[in-house]
Amino acid sequence: VEIWRKGHVFTEGKHIVKHGTVYAYGDAEIQVYNDATVTAFDRAVVKAYSNAKVYAFGKTTVETVSNAPVEAYGDATVKAYGNAKVEAYDSTIVKAYSNATVEAYDSATVEAYNSVTVEARGNAKVGAFDRAIVKAWDRAMVKAYNRAMVIYPEERKIIYPIGWTTETHE
Repeated sequence: VEIWRKGHVFTEGKHIVKHGTVYAYGDAEIQVYNDATVTAFDRAVVKAYSNAKVYAFGKTTVETVSNAPVEAYGDATVKAYGNAKVEAYDSTIVKAYSNATVEAYDSATVEAYNSVTVEARGNAKVGAFDRAIVKAWDRAMVKAYNRAMVIYPEERKIIYPIGWTTETHE
């Protein structure tokens, strides 16, 4: 079943559309508000607000607000706010805020704030803040702040900018 509606309130089955565009296939559950655009397949559950653009496939769960573009596949769970850009695959969990850019694969968990760039794979767990750049694989556990750059970090390693210590910023 394909549903398309713009500029009207539309309710049929599991879909709610208020001033947005929706393409729904299979058992997707969609709520769209303002000028958001959503394309959802299978059992995706999507809530999109403002000018968000969402492409969801599989058993994904996506909530996005503002201009955040999101692509989610598999069993990914994504919350994106502001201008955050997210690509999430497999069983990832992603929360992205402001201007964060995130690519997450496998079972990675990412929380990204401000203008960070994160790529996480495997079972990596990443918390990135400010303008940090992080590439984390396998079982890496990373917290990156300010302009820190982390690539292939060791498990359970916390990376601080020069001059920061655990005593001053933890």
